[in-house]
Amino acid sequence: RLDFEGNYTSSRLIDNRLYFITANYNYYPSEDSNLPRVFEKGEVISSSNTTDKYIYPTVYYVDTPSSLNATTVTTFNLDDSQAPINSQVYLMPVGETVYASNKALYLAYTKYISEYQLRMAVAREILGSRLTDKERQRMEAINTIDSLILSEDEKLNKINQIIEGYISRLTVEEQKNISQNIETEFKRQHPDIANELEKTVVHKISFTDDGLNYVASGEVTGHLLNQYSLDESGDNLRLATTRGQSWIMPMMFTQNVDMIAPAPEVNSINNVYVLDKSLKTIGTLENLAPGEKIYSARFMGNRAYLVTFKQTDPLFVIDLEDPNKP
Repeated sequence: RLDFEGNYTSSRLIDNRLYFITANYNYYPSEDSNLPRVFEKGEVISSSNTTDKYIYPTVYYVDTPSSLNATTVTTFNLDDSQAPINSQVYLMPVGETVYASNKALYLAYTKYISEYQLRMAVAREILGSRLTDKERQRMEAINTIDSLILSEDEKLNKINQIIEGYISRLTVEEQKNISQNIETEFKRQHPDIANELEKTVVHKISFTDDGLNYVASGEVTGHLLNQYSLDESGDNLRLATTRGQSWIMPMMFTQNVDMIAPAPEVNSINNVYVLDKSLKTIGTLENLAPGEKIYSARFMGNRAYLVTFKQTDPLFVIDLEDPNKP
């Protein structure tokens, strides 16, 4: 019997090795405790070194997350119950989708980008020099607060309030001019905003004789349906995603109009991507079935089969023989 901290996420059994995945959500250690720690019967048996009972886990920090969600992958050799247990810990958003080949484990999750935060970042660039000394000092003070007290998102929200306060003191004509300047600069920096707001992030962990080896991460537009939306072929990874319906929002600064006014919605679309062994995108096929989403996906050999849905059930067959040109 083995006990694990956290919630069970998924597992895979390959060549009589069990890969067991658990997750801890929003874990904040006390200041006097270092992570990771290995316990046996409530006692710490390792806080810095591998022991004869346990291989001290490697911890990977991904994009310095503001909330410490930890995913742990533990390897058991079922042919030798006395073999040391090998773990690796990844501080990152918990994987929503798990896919495994005979060579590697892939952990994937959806990352959503706030369009409002992107637009306010442009507003801060344009308006930063116009703020009063007191307003700039307040922004600097907010940025220096420990992230355990205020998360990065909370800091941005407070800084944005300062920007909004400055804009509210302007005349209607000045607000309209600033709105136009921000919109022009925003479109220059983000020419394809609809594809930026929803991303699938994939992490690749290869299987080795000793356990696990973190390889790389990559990202593509859209979200995955399930594990059948991924497939490893040779050294490449193929993915099928849906970019959900989104609303592109021009920024409005007037005393009579809300700050964010929605524009016409952008239809959902479906995409197929091919990533190389380092998870760099080498092949793309985008904009399939506008207004629909993937309801089923299968990869077989050099072909992908997708079923989308809105009013009928179209079946797409996609040739992947040339990974650079699906």
